[in-house]
Amino acid sequence: MSTVTLKDGSQVAEAVYASTTMNLRDVAEESSIALNDLVKKCKDANYKFTKNPFGDSKAILTGHALIGEDQEVHADVRKVVLNSIEGSGLNLKLVSPLKPEQVQKIQ
Repeated sequence: MSTVTLKDGSQVAEAVYASTTMNLRDVAEESSIALNDLVKKCKDANYKFTKNPFGDSKAILTGHALIGEDQEVHADVRKVVLNSIEGSGLNLKLVSPLKPEQVQKIQ
């Protein structure tokens, strides 16, 4: 199993990295609120998703396999998410979660 190294030094399977980053991009295009909710959940395991007028974050994130039916975030997905985000609130920006030297190996 091939692994990649994230900016914080942690390692995840390359398949987890690839699928998580792809799904993060899709969620960012679909709903900035769902992306914000995901980041909050990754930072605080006790965070609860609530429906909002702009969509159901739980349904969006479950549909993209970023949270489980139990509303929990898998540890490796959490690592990729937290290394992929800059900014806060609705001003989140997706960036590469990889260590700079790792980016060249993937490409």
